[in-house]
Amino acid sequence: MPNLEIKNNLKEKIKDYQDLIKESEKNKEKSLEKKESFDNVKKQEEKTKETMPSISEGDGQEGIVGSSNLTQQKAQRKKKIENILASDLKEAYLKMTPQKQKEFKLVGEETAIKINNLLDKTKVKIKTIINLIKNWLSIMPGINKFFIEQEAKIKTDEIMKIKGLNDKS
Repeated sequence: MPNLEIKNNLKEKIKDYQDLIKESEKNKEKSLEKKESFDNVKKQEEKTKETMPSISEGDGQEGIVGSSNLTQQKAQRKKKIENILASDLKEAYLKMTPQKQKEFKLVGEETAIKINNLLDKTKVKIKTIINLIKNWLSIMPGINKFFIEQEAKIKTDEIMKIKGLNDKS
């Protein structure tokens, strides 16, 4: 009797293994089908990339938002900011020593870049812009701090017009 039980037990285990092998083969087939499907999608993407113009080609057809267009807009805005910062300071600039002029110009350009980057943000901190301008204007020798404060606020208001916001403070 024990041999019969062992034999039946072995038959069941063999059947279980055969079922596992069949299931494994089905899973393997499904996996191959998925891989083929994935490969087809990948090929379609490659074909689409080949037929569509690239943004970096710079043919003027960048799509909805082209990176070169954004860069150009940002450069134009920086130029406007620089013009606002420089306005009404020509006389004071000419009175500076060449060394101070160079420093003033470099810090002014850095300030314009920082302000331009701040304007890219959704929430613009006007106080930060005012402080940047005040720090830049303070390089000028012999300038009254009240003048610096007033100029910083005026220039900030002009800059905020570029962004389309008004200073309510």
